[in-house]
Amino acid sequence: MKKLAVMIPGMGYGTNQPLFEASERLAKQKGYEVVSLSYTGMPKSAETEEEKAAVAEKAYTQVEKALEKVDFGAYDEILFISKSVGTVAAAKYAEKKKLDSEKLRQVFYTPLKQTFDHYSGEKGVVYYGTKDPWTDPTIIREGGQKNGFTMRPIDHATHSLESGNVIRDLTNLLEMVKELSVILGD
Repeated sequence: MKKLAVMIPGMGYGTNQPLFEASERLAKQKGYEVVSLSYTGMPKSAETEEEKAAVAEKAYTQVEKALEKVDFGAYDEILFISKSVGTVAAAKYAEKKKLDSEKLRQVFYTPLKQTFDHYSGEKGVVYYGTKDPWTDPTIIREGGQKNGFTMRPIDHATHSLESGNVIRDLTNLLEMVKELSVILGD
């Protein structure tokens, strides 16, 4: 069985950050081929909804180019693991490329509200901070629930999925990685 995991970062949270490092190592351990993406020329910040949408579009353009040679039809299982603006790019890519929703699963870390504008039937899990200043947690919860995603709110966490309490943050990271292990299967 051929399995692929694609790591799609956020604007300021790259694949060299703990959540992605653990996800990539675990995916490899579970027999997945891993494609880990990065961006070039991203702005340092995006404050308004228009700026966030523009950054998400730039991310999508780079994701599309980076994945143009991947034959998704050759895989039995596909998992997109994405963060922030990367969740918009992941969802839009799945929709535009008409990836098989029976093979594809999504793991969204702190999605933006635009993420759910591109839902194409796949299953997945959404992790979001209840104190996220970048997006409204209520909108994220409603968007994820409407599309049938498993919702995992992280209490007191911001857009980085951190709360400022080191022990709580490490415990949350461990719980997310444990759940990812179940999603990845044997």
